Amino acid sequence: MKKNVILSFIFLLAFAADIHSQDVRQGMRKTAVRKAVVNFTERAEYEQAHPLPLHELQNAEGKEDEEFEEREERVIANPMPMPSNAVINYDNTQQSNGPGGWNQVLSPPPSTNFNALDDNEQTSPPDANGAAGIDYLMVTLNSRYSVQTKYGSSWMTEDMSTFWDALGQYHVFDPRVLYDPYANRWINVAVANRGFHFSSVLVAVSETSNPLGNWFLYAIDATSDTTWADYPNVAFNKNWITVSCNMFGLGYDAVSPSNVYVFDKADLYAGGNGNYTMLTTPYFNIVPGTSYDSTSTTMYLVANQARNFVGNAYIRTSFQHSGIRSLEFT
Repeated sequence: MKKNVILSFIFLLAFAADIHSQDVRQGMRKTAVRKAVVNFTERAEYEQAHPLPLHELQNAEGKEDEEFEEREERVIANPMPMPSNAVINYDNTQQSNGPGGWNQVLSPPPSTNFNALDDNEQTSPPDANGAAGIDYLMVTLNSRYSVQTKYGSSWMTEDMSTFWDALGQYHVFDPRVLYDPYANRWINVAVANRGFHFSSVLVAVSETSNPLGNWFLYAIDATSDTTWADYPNVAFNKNWITVSCNMFGLGYDAVSPSNVYVFDKADLYAGGNGNYTMLTTPYFNIVPGTSYDSTSTTMYLVANQARNFVGNAYIRTSFQHSGIRSLEFT
């Protein structure tokens, strides 16, 4: 029986849209252009025996990149207009005396507190990120990756370029890391080749729950020859690992809508070919959200509608085994 997977954007503030007027865009089914298997511990030990000269450290951003960061902050993507039939509803039934008038559920206090990974001042910004697994912590900066215990001691630390160099990429940056507690795997994402037509999105998944062991690495072409990928965000659900990226023109000042790359999670976890579908969106800075539900096949994303209005999106649960085919906006 033929099924379709549809990525649908349904905004929280605009549920009244007519389903027959939806904007449907076809996705492109693709496969990673490069893949590799690396061992985190072996790469870290090799780096210790063959330290990188300071001038060869990956991600040492020069003056051109600093100037771009300043221009990037001034860029405002054209917002999508609010639908004429939008209905704005606020749920005021659960008001309390907490900040903002909403019920406040406090998180438990931390059981311990320690330093994660110091910035070695080789990149700006450091783009700190991290995740917790069963027995390990993994911390990623624009310069280095570190695996730690939950008591703060370090197992292994290696340069970001050392982790990814088996894929033959230039200038790797913007790391993201997640832990999938249902499959007991680590997910690591970055982008590479900033400002070039051969821009790449990089995805790595651990072979086991131990981040010190083997990783399956994949590199995909980010887009066409006229734009490059920046600022990746990553999420997962039962079936998919979804990465979104902001797209910029090669002249560093043109802004394009975001791309979304949807990977077959089972394929990546098995060390497969790196099968994915690339989808284009009319939005700048669209972000997927992880579903901590082992049975959920719905992938939610948030995007900026009419600037300050924020919406949700999802991948419907009907799908083809070969992958997602279309992107549907409502």
